Order: sequence, then structure tokens, then C-alpha cells
Amino acid sequence: MKLKKKISILILLILSVLALSSMNVFSWNSHFFYTELAIKNNDWINNFPEIEITPYTYGDIDHDEYNPEFVIKYLEGEIGEKVKASDILINYSDEPDWDLDTNLDLNKIQALTGGSQGYRHMYFSVFGGLLKAGVAPQRANHFFEMSKIAFEKGDNYWGFRFAARTLHYLEDVSQP
Repeated sequence: MKLKKKISILILLILSVLALSSMNVFSWNSHFFYTELAIKNNDWINNFPEIEITPYTYGDIDHDEYNPEFVIKYLEGEIGEKVKASDILINYSDEPDWDLDTNLDLNKIQALTGGSQGYRHMYFSVFGGLLKAGVAPQRANHFFEMSKIAFEKGDNYWGFRFAARTLHYLEDVSQP
């Protein structure tokens, strides 16, 4: 009787793993959802004047390495049109997952983290900090600094768009 019970439990465990592994992991595919939840009751963001969509002009400042095939998309309209600050944050909090960080040779450890995207979107520190993997906190800081630069230039569109990327990496660090 014990053997039948063990086999039944094993079969249920295997079926559970197969069922769960075929689904998208909610927490890793919902940056827009978390961002929307975080800002939906924020009067400052919701009452911010509409912002003109501007082209990306930060290539001379931003010397970070990105996927050479990455193409900047404008989801909410064309350059020159107006958009809400909240829409920029929500729509582009997913942007780093649009292959921004793929196809890069950053570190030997990236082979253990699922490639360059995994390496940039995770951070682990073990053995009291002797072994570290991933650079998500640095990515968040990088885009926070880029956001400040854009706001200082008066470019609210890219200020909020870089802020959305910052949120993305902070959300990544908060995931298991």
C-alpha cells in the first residue's frame, strides 16, 4: 500500500511540474501590470501634463552595450505626438525584455544565467558576497542616471522612458 501511495504522489508531482512549466511565469511577464498598480493612484503622475514624444538622441551619452539588432519602438504614437507620463511608464516598463540585452558577450557567468539577458536582469550574491552573478542593480542605476540626464535636458519623454527601464530592473531584482 505504501508503494502505491508513493507512486501516486510521484505521478501528481510530475504532472504538476509539467503543467506549471508549460505556463508563463506571471511575475516575470507582467512589468506593465506591476507598474500600473504602483502608479495608478499617484496624483502627480496622473496629473502630469501630456508629453511630446521625442526621438532617441542619447547615443553620444549612453555608451552601454545593447543588442545590435534592438530597434527603438514608439508604442503610443509618432514622434511629435502627445502622451501621458503614466502611459510611458506602463508601456515601457517591459522594454528591456524586448531583446534590449540579448546577443551580448558580457561575462563568462552569463552562461549560467540564461545568456546576456538573464545576466543583466538578475542578481545573486552568495557566500557572503564572494560569488556574485548578474548586474540588475547596476542596470537600474544606469537608467536612473540616464533618466536624470534626460529630465535635466528638458526631455520629459525620455526621462520617463528611462525611468520605466529603471523600474523594470528593480522589479526583476524583486523576483525569485
